[in-house]
Amino acid sequence: MPRASSLLLACFFLWAPVYDAYGPRITVLDMDGNEKYVPDIAIPIAASVSFICRAHGVKKSDFFWKKASFSSQNYSEVQQSKLVVIDRKDGESKITFTETSFDKAGIYQCETSIHSARVNLHVYGIVDSGGTDIKSIPVTKDFYQISITHNVPDLSHHPTAFCKFQVGQNGVNYATVRWYGEGLKHYRDMFRVTESKNAVTATSIHQELFGPYECSFNILPGSSVKQKVYFRITPVLVVRPTAETVYEGDAYNLTCEIIAYPRAQAGDITWRRNSQPLWVEDPSTGRLAASPTYDPEGRVHLLSAQSHHDTLAFSVLAAADRAVYVCSVRTSVGNNSYGVFVRVKSSKSTFWPLLGIGVELLVLTAFILVYERNRRIKKSKTEPPSLNDGQTSSASKSSSRESGIIDVTENGESDQTKERRALLDPAKLNASVARCYAFKPTAKQGALQLQWRGFSPSSFVVRATKKIAMFRYFHDADAFNSLALHYGDKACYA
Repeated sequence: MPRASSLLLACFFLWAPVYDAYGPRITVLDMDGNEKYVPDIAIPIAASVSFICRAHGVKKSDFFWKKASFSSQNYSEVQQSKLVVIDRKDGESKITFTETSFDKAGIYQCETSIHSARVNLHVYGIVDSGGTDIKSIPVTKDFYQISITHNVPDLSHHPTAFCKFQVGQNGVNYATVRWYGEGLKHYRDMFRVTESKNAVTATSIHQELFGPYECSFNILPGSSVKQKVYFRITPVLVVRPTAETVYEGDAYNLTCEIIAYPRAQAGDITWRRNSQPLWVEDPSTGRLAASPTYDPEGRVHLLSAQSHHDTLAFSVLAAADRAVYVCSVRTSVGNNSYGVFVRVKSSKSTFWPLLGIGVELLVLTAFILVYERNRRIKKSKTEPPSLNDGQTSSASKSSSRESGIIDVTENGESDQTKERRALLDPAKLNASVARCYAFKPTAKQGALQLQWRGFSPSSFVVRATKKIAMFRYFHDADAFNSLALHYGDKACYA
């Protein structure tokens, strides 16, 4: 029994050197020179990676590298090329991919005469990317007898930027897809990101929305691939008033506001006065040069606000500056023009309108004064008493109740009141029907005075008095000297 154990131990030590010599092991050498043993390695496209296969006691001629796709096990020998370098020495073989591509992904096997080892290489990255441009529709029109071609952006389709990703197989999944850009940072609500299509779409028009964007694709923590895409747009000029009125002696700036990507560079923006181009005489200050038809006299400069020479600045306006100024922009994706008519008026041009307004106010005031004067004169003349100018106070009502005479109200009249009203009708008031009034002239121009005995006048009585007095006013006073009327035990006398 002890002998059998000794034989078994001896066989084990004999086998151990054989396994160490013929059992290869593959390690991965990263770009930083670090080696690690992993069964799967994922690298971004265009990166470099090296696999080292070591096996003690194996001659360099006995190392072979073979590759198979993930979907099959058909291995073929890897041949050395410009992008694949194979180094061999006794006990070790190294294969280096200087620039990986998607077709390099697969199962790599290091073989010796007896054993083999494998490593899975996954290549991921962006296979396609791009962006759509916003096109413009040219519109030509006559602007103050000057032909201008103005481009209108076509917004029927929103611009879209996309990135198409590809990743290796064998269960390697990406973590997320991210988009970066100034427009997304400040105007996130104006974008729509569709991850299923790996696309981002801008739904509005702002300068900040156009420019470079970056899509980032991760499958392992700390590693990612990034790709820049662009939203581009032909120059769009912000619409301004087609005409502006300014005054001599004032300062005035005319800015050509542009939405464009690529942005306008030096020389992309030009200016015209009517149909004549404006040239810069001094590039350091932007001072304009004189032309046969226009001399700015050092008052006009081209300044740079958002883009190079996008502002036409007048330090002091003059009458000669009255003209149509056209701003033209040309970039690599298109061009555009827009014009503004600058109407320069004299500083004294406001005097005559103000003078006219003042004269109109004086005439209106005089008319009102004359009208009021005439109205007061007419009002001050003698007028006949009113037919319905009665007293309706509570005191009158009380006296009416005390006297037995019922007052007339708006809500209704008693039979006695109606009878009395009928008797007081001026058309019916004569000697045959009038039975209650007696009058006597006073010393004041023959005016009539009505006196009552036994009670104070009510509102009815006052109205009656005024009616008869008015009737007297238009008729002969002698017709009423003999009139008398008696109500019960109350009497009126002259």
